[in-house]
Amino acid sequence: MITKEDIRSAAERLERYREGRSALDSRVLENRRIWNKLTQSTSFSGEETETHNTTAWLFSIVANKHADAMDAYPEAIVTGREEGDIEKAKTLSDILPIICEHNGYAGLWSELWWSKLIDGTCVTGVFWDNSLCRGLGDIALRQVDVLSLFWEPGIRDIQASHDVFSVESMQNSDLIEKYPFLEGKLGNEEYPGTRYAFDEIVDSSERSSVINWYYRKNGKLHFCKFVGDDILYASENDVRFADRGWYDHGNYPFIFDTLYPTGGGICGFGLVDVCKNSQKYIDKLNSAIVKNALNSSKVRYFVRSDGGVNEEEFADTSNELIHVSSSALGEDSIRQIVNHPLSGIYPTVLQMKIDELKETVGNREFNQGGTYGGVTSGTAIAMLQEAGNKLSRDIIDVSYRAFEKMNYMMIELLRQFYSEARSFRILGPDGVERYMRFDNAGIRPEHRGRIFGLEEVIREPIFDVRVFAQKASPISREVKNERAYQFYTAGFFKPEMRKEAIAALEMMDFDGREKVLRGMREEEAKEEREKTILPASLILAEMQRKDHTV
Repeated sequence: MITKEDIRSAAERLERYREGRSALDSRVLENRRIWNKLTQSTSFSGEETETHNTTAWLFSIVANKHADAMDAYPEAIVTGREEGDIEKAKTLSDILPIICEHNGYAGLWSELWWSKLIDGTCVTGVFWDNSLCRGLGDIALRQVDVLSLFWEPGIRDIQASHDVFSVESMQNSDLIEKYPFLEGKLGNEEYPGTRYAFDEIVDSSERSSVINWYYRKNGKLHFCKFVGDDILYASENDVRFADRGWYDHGNYPFIFDTLYPTGGGICGFGLVDVCKNSQKYIDKLNSAIVKNALNSSKVRYFVRSDGGVNEEEFADTSNELIHVSSSALGEDSIRQIVNHPLSGIYPTVLQMKIDELKETVGNREFNQGGTYGGVTSGTAIAMLQEAGNKLSRDIIDVSYRAFEKMNYMMIELLRQFYSEARSFRILGPDGVERYMRFDNAGIRPEHRGRIFGLEEVIREPIFDVRVFAQKASPISREVKNERAYQFYTAGFFKPEMRKEAIAALEMMDFDGREKVLRGMREEEAKEEREKTILPASLILAEMQRKDHTV
């Protein structure tokens, strides 16, 4: 039973968690400030200067990595660990992408990657929302701001935290409408987390911080929502979940995806952390060179105060006549200021810093479709692009593992909550639509009685999830097409070279290899059957001929 004393104790732990991650909050806020100012004429110190010139190298790096991630949008394939679960696994392979589509996961994948690249960490929340499907409930996938999530400092896995807090800001009027007993109890918001520097003025006088508290008790995951000292909901106080727990899978519903891991916590660091120093010096050198170029392109003069020259007429180049005082005019009355251009070493150093930045993150010309070094072949360019994308593939694989965890969690929510059948429209690979009704009858645990009246036997279908890119990038398709053409020219598809082709393919490793091998082996087996059937038919025909002769 959750009481107000428990709430106060939880709020104290939340405050300790917040104090323990101040360095993370500062780093994320700094990265966001740098990112937001990349396209503005503002220096990294925050002071606007007339000659400061912000370049977009860092923006280009992040945007290119984000584009690589969008080319590799994931798709989950579910397989059963037992033969009897194969059909259920195929059904889940059809259902899970539709649930992702209903949640707008393509847009969510994009937002998650912006956070991953800029902040170094993105968090996906996998929840069951009873308000969806007109009260029937469904899975809700949401991006969770890392600054609004609090966990025990010093751990490497969110599931190892003593408890987890998620904070959201809500309008007082919305809270009172949903929870009338809060009338007169809400005041100005005291947000426990760190806020971003908004461009707009945010008024928090009529808002309150709602705390979502996840914790484990007696091996069960429980959930409590509260604001101030008032409990809005507690699973321990609900007879439906008091003994069972909030989620049967027992895990905190948050999945972390880090770009580059650190040694002391869950969160990692992003591309802004890696590149901001190089970007800063590139901007400083670029500003100095531009300032010198601007000064050198503008002719300026020293003018003596008693030189006797009408300065306004002299400055107006359209004047053909300039009035002077003959008594005061001299050779030194007006003298041109000589500007000395910078040495060529400075543009060279600038280019070296740019090259350093590009090499650090693998953002070379080939990755962006450019060429150099005399490479003009489309196939060669595609191969170089594919080889140069190994850094992108590495960080995308990490996101695939997070996506895999998300699908495992979704399967567990289907197992727990899909007690009523839902209708799904599925588009097959052949473009034909079919309709399906699905519930958890085939995937929930099966109670098979007791052995000798002592122990209950439970069978629970277990599934494996594999993640693939939903659609390959144009570069990958070009490489695959070129490989197929090479196979064709090498004679791999000639019947008389099938054995040699199979031997060569067995030594290779590429996507789709098993499908090609399976087709060749089936054709080989078909030929062997035909060779066996043909002599038998000839013998039968000869026997029939002899009988006819007799």
